[in-house]
Amino acid sequence: MLEHTSLFKGDASKKLSADIQDTVGAVSWMSNICGPHDLQVYNSRRMHFRHVGNILSSTTTAIGYIEYGTDVTVNIEDLENSYSISLPLSGFQELSTPEQSIQSNITSGVIISPTKPCELSISGNCRKTLVRVSRQEMEQTLQSLLGKPVTRPLIFEPKMDANLGASSAWWRTVRMIEEELSKPDSLYNCAPFIRDIEQALIKGI
Repeated sequence: MLEHTSLFKGDASKKLSADIQDTVGAVSWMSNICGPHDLQVYNSRRMHFRHVGNILSSTTTAIGYIEYGTDVTVNIEDLENSYSISLPLSGFQELSTPEQSIQSNITSGVIISPTKPCELSISGNCRKTLVRVSRQEMEQTLQSLLGKPVTRPLIFEPKMDANLGASSAWWRTVRMIEEELSKPDSLYNCAPFIRDIEQALIKGI
C-alpha cells in the first residue's frame, strides 16, 4: 500500500498497482487516490478490487483502470481535494445526486466534483477508466483561463459524453496518454512534456 505522504512524488509518472480482496483495503487505497468515501459491497466473497495506472506527478493527475469484481455502491459526502472522472469500458454504473440520476456506460462517463454529495452504484462486471484531477490544479487552471480568482467551488455537470462532441475527443486524449505511458521510450515519460499534456487535459474538462 502506498503511503499518503509519498503517493504523489516522483518524476514524470509513477506506476499504480493494487490487487485487493477486502473492503477495508479497497476503501483505504481509493481514499488515498480520490478522497474520503464509504463502500457498500453486496457479495464480499466475490470482492476483487484492481487498480492499474499512472500518477502524472507534475500535477498529481492519475489515469488508470479500476474494477471491483462484484456489485458495489460508493457513497460520497465530499471528495474534498479531487475530481473523479470515470468511463466504463464494460458493464455500467449509475450516479445519483439529490438532483438527478445518470446512467453511465461505454458511451457516457461521469464527473464527481468536490463538495458535491453523491452515490455511485457500480456493476460487478464494470471495468472503467478513472481519471483523478486535484482540486487545486483544476481551480488554478480555471483562474489562469479567466484571469481572476475562483471564489466558489467549481462544480461540473456530472454527465460526460464519450460518443459525440468535444467530450468524446477528451476521452480519446486520455486513451492516447495511457497508451504512450505504457511505452518506456515514449516522450510522454519526459516530465516537462507531460506537464503540458496534463494542462491540455485539464483545460479540456
